[in-house]
Amino acid sequence: MRPARLLPLLFALAPFLAAPPAVAGNYRPLKPSPKKTAPGAAAKGTPAGKSVRPAGDAGTMVELKGEAARERIADLAPPRPIADVPYPVVVDPKTGQKVIVITNDVLERRFGRSRPTPPPPGANIPMPEPVKRLIDEQRKEAEARKQAEQAARERQEKIRQLEQEIAHLERRILAIRNPFYRMPPRDQADRQEDAAAKSNVERLAAAESRLRKLREELAKLKAQGAR
Repeated sequence: MRPARLLPLLFALAPFLAAPPAVAGNYRPLKPSPKKTAPGAAAKGTPAGKSVRPAGDAGTMVELKGEAARERIADLAPPRPIADVPYPVVVDPKTGQKVIVITNDVLERRFGRSRPTPPPPGANIPMPEPVKRLIDEQRKEAEARKQAEQAARERQEKIRQLEQEIAHLERRILAIRNPFYRMPPRDQADRQEDAAAKSNVERLAAAESRLRKLREELAKLKAQGAR
């Protein structure tokens, strides 16, 4: 091949001959595409597609320590025998095989009597009949005592009113008998007696009759209080 024909070929290959050779370390690796976070995934450090259960959720496992752990273990553990009481072994008459018979008496002697479970707060506990009767009797006694105290107060108030009326009538009778004695202020009963009386003698008789009735009523009230 002639040199004149090689010149165009050299000019065409010049850009490729000037490029640096491909050696190790002379390239850039492709950047990995960012991973999409699955919906509901947790923050940094949580694998995609896994949700973190919040604290206090129903499925959260709570670690028990100390007394709480011992109580929990005691609830889950089977009861321990308190006495080495063997279970009775009898022969089944139908099959002829030996069988173990477990009765309540054997269980109580082996494990002890079961303690009653306390009712939950706010439970409706039936009241024993003797306690119910005792409470009813105490309620009746309290009600009777309250009524008796109320009747005593009313009786004392009535006695006070009768004593005032008796004192008033005694002064009125004195004034009717003696014109120089000052007549006390008249009440409604006095006005009715004065209107119905035709003379001073009738007025005096009406006042004395009313006085006797008031004294009899006062004596009865005082006798009731003395019982």
